[in-house]
Amino acid sequence: MVKSVRFFFLSVTIILAILIFGSHQDIFAQAGTSSADFIGTITDEQKNIISNAEVTIKDLKTNLSRVVATDEKGSYSIRQLTPGKYEIRIQADGFQSYVQEVLLQVGTIGVGNISLKVGQLEDVVEVSANAGVIESNKTESSSNVDAKAITSLPINKRNFLDLTLTAPRVRIDRTPPQGVATNSGFSVNGQSARSNNITIDGLDNNDLGSGIPRSAFSQDAIQEFQIVTDNYSAEFGRAVGGVVNIITKGGGNSFNGSSFFFFRDESIAARDSLAPFKTPFEQYQAGIILSGPIKKDKAFFFTSFERLSLKQGVVVTVSDQVINAFRRQGFQESNGSVPSGVGNTSFLGRIDYLLTPNNIFNVRYNYGGSFDGAFLPFFGARTQSAGG
Repeated sequence: MVKSVRFFFLSVTIILAILIFGSHQDIFAQAGTSSADFIGTITDEQKNIISNAEVTIKDLKTNLSRVVATDEKGSYSIRQLTPGKYEIRIQADGFQSYVQEVLLQVGTIGVGNISLKVGQLEDVVEVSANAGVIESNKTESSSNVDAKAITSLPINKRNFLDLTLTAPRVRIDRTPPQGVATNSGFSVNGQSARSNNITIDGLDNNDLGSGIPRSAFSQDAIQEFQIVTDNYSAEFGRAVGGVVNIITKGGGNSFNGSSFFFFRDESIAARDSLAPFKTPFEQYQAGIILSGPIKKDKAFFFTSFERLSLKQGVVVTVSDQVINAFRRQGFQESNGSVPSGVGNTSFLGRIDYLLTPNNIFNVRYNYGGSFDGAFLPFFGARTQSAGG
């Protein structure tokens, strides 16, 4: 028994050491940016404050509940909440109970200034409308893209970062893509697309050398994200352009799963305006997600897998004389329509474990793999390469 306990604690220590020190990249935590807050004041119908009222907020997905009491000014504050749908319940002696659903988004502060009616505690007043969300102590200009927008808005290749273009002062970056080391694809306030700061669950997701996003995530693995374009606080920082604050999905008390497969054939593709003929093109995209409880109200899991494959013809415009010179040196080059492939694979696994009502242990593993068979598309003089 003693050996088993020692082995358990040794295993946990090793895992934590790997998570903290195992990466060669620096990891920057961003406190408060990956959560939401809920604050407010409780009064009676005559606007008199009610102290010691019990305020309970419950996550409708996991049944995680937190309880606080109002102070002598009738105020309450619940910090560091996971973004999502909640039920707020308020109870006080001599007053009817109050129940309302609220939707809290990442980086926002939900405000519930609620007036209780005199009556029995067993009587319940249910309100269907969501509480308002404001930014009471922040000066930045930001926009939120929720799960409904991510799943319903049409985007090519399911790159959810394209939805940043719905925010003001965000434009498409016109820099030509250069192989697998492409930038974020959008410019904020006219700055370079390599000057944006992209965070995942409050952690840095930027390559320090090139400024590109470090790892790709499946659209189905994203719960919501926030675009901050101006006057962001110091907890974000590290950006000349904008900040994209992304939250990944977690599991809940019910099992959920879905799959998809998209196919685009060359028969419905148009000819490139600069090409004398239509080049071959096929696009395949498939994925699957699965989530649910490991132990109800205690531990949850979420997994997602996605694969994008492109089979296309790259038009090589190098002259015949240059191609012949290549071949005399032993390089097997050719011009015209040359077959080329592009592939992207992403996988995410996440586990959430409720340690205490105020503490959640979270482990997330993400894999992103990318291959580009037309690695260096410099302007129109394209030729084959080994890929990247």
